[in-house]
Amino acid sequence: GAPAVQPSRPGRGRRWKVFLAVLLTASAIGLAFVYARTPVYRATSSILTVKPKAVDKRSAEADIEHVAIQGRLLLGTELLGRLSQRLMDDGEQQLASVEDLRDTLDVVAVPETNLLELRAEGSDPEQLQRIVNRWAEAYEELRAEEIEAATGRTTLELEEQQERLQARIDEARADLLAYREANDIVSLEREENRSLASLK
Repeated sequence: GAPAVQPSRPGRGRRWKVFLAVLLTASAIGLAFVYARTPVYRATSSILTVKPKAVDKRSAEADIEHVAIQGRLLLGTELLGRLSQRLMDDGEQQLASVEDLRDTLDVVAVPETNLLELRAEGSDPEQLQRIVNRWAEAYEELRAEEIEAATGRTTLELEEQQERLQARIDEARADLLAYREANDIVSLEREENRSLASLK
């Protein structure tokens, strides 16, 4: 009965050493690669966009079509041109071209709402904040101009419609006056008709 002696495994301790060496080397290379990259910052701002409704219509909960149109407008050439001019006036020459702005900026619709999120990504967080603020201001000015133009058009249409109605009213009054004179009617009241009054 001598006890059985377990055979030793000489490669087992060596495997752990190789595994730890490879793991530490890979971790060091991965961390060095991650920290060597330039950081990417994001500045965001949310805006609420609402389509003007007719007086007799109830406002919808979320107008997906209007939100999509405004999203395209925010990345359109006209608005980005205004933003570029504002940035150049502020001395921001790095991202002042429309192409650079289009690469930096993005618009994301918040699901089931009329909210749009303006996003700017880059390496300078303060610059991104200024760009997003100027972008929101340029959009607000553009919307105010559109609303003012639409209000002016509506006012002009109402004035033209009022003139047409006034002309129809004047024409109807003239026809009524001619009818009254042709039929010897003093007024619309029956008692004031000349023939009936003399007969009475």
